[in-house]
Amino acid sequence: MFSIKYFQDDDNNQSNFLGEEKLIDIEEFLLYEWKSDKKIYINKKFIKSKCYRWRLLGVKDIPALGTIRSLNVILKEVATENDEYLTQTLKRNKARGAGGIGSLLHKGKLVEVEFGHYSSVYKANTGKHLRSNKRYVSTVQNGEMHKRRLAIVTKVHNNMVQVVPITSQPPDVRDKTCFKLEQDTLKETVYFDPKIDSWVICSMIQTVAVTRILPIEINKSYRKSRERPRNSSYRLKISKTDSINLDKALLSAVNLGQYFDYFTTNKELQKELIDLKEQLKEALKYKEACEKHEFTLEDLA
Repeated sequence: MFSIKYFQDDDNNQSNFLGEEKLIDIEEFLLYEWKSDKKIYINKKFIKSKCYRWRLLGVKDIPALGTIRSLNVILKEVATENDEYLTQTLKRNKARGAGGIGSLLHKGKLVEVEFGHYSSVYKANTGKHLRSNKRYVSTVQNGEMHKRRLAIVTKVHNNMVQVVPITSQPPDVRDKTCFKLEQDTLKETVYFDPKIDSWVICSMIQTVAVTRILPIEINKSYRKSRERPRNSSYRLKISKTDSINLDKALLSAVNLGQYFDYFTTNKELQKELIDLKEQLKEALKYKEACEKHEFTLEDLA
């Protein structure tokens, strides 16, 4: 038997016991790998708590009679009273006859997206060695977008939203599918740090469900009177400069990076063409006037 026990805050006191999973004739168990430098969150509902969202504080191998392997999973309750996912907002708005998703989100709006975390495989008979979840393709895989992170909306269709993620990791300088956000774009949020740049990764554009989306948390000093930390009107958006850079990066992401340059050049040439047409028009008027008075080119020389 494979036993997994869950505890709140620590496993030294039985009063902190939340629940237990017993796996019979199951060789592998999926759980997130705990690392001291990473914040890992899981969603789980226990009878003893109303909480759904927990931070993973540790995973311990515990010797236990009658089990092949026994794990103690230590969790910390996460306050979620200010979290309102987009699906909840839409349900409330519909009940009171307010606008739908199109009135809240459009291209350029800033949101948070819950992508989930990578899982690791805990095997019943291989001690503490963890394996990759590569065979469990229904879970988030290595290299895919993960954790709760900031994102920019690029398109909204029905209840599906296209987003591009934001990261603090600088990309390759040659990567034109990424761009740096202006410092002031995130100034009102709790994530703003003048010492850290934020980069938009347009090559990782993806469609997510409204159940994964929630508003960005706003810093207290920038909140209006009685405004909640997460404003469900989704009022934050990127700047005009960011919008231009977003279009350029999105075009590069689909191998149309030169299109924007061609478009700009075409506009410039169109302006030149208009000017030349005006000059030609004036020249024809002058020619017509000369012919009317029977002037020749020799007379005008």
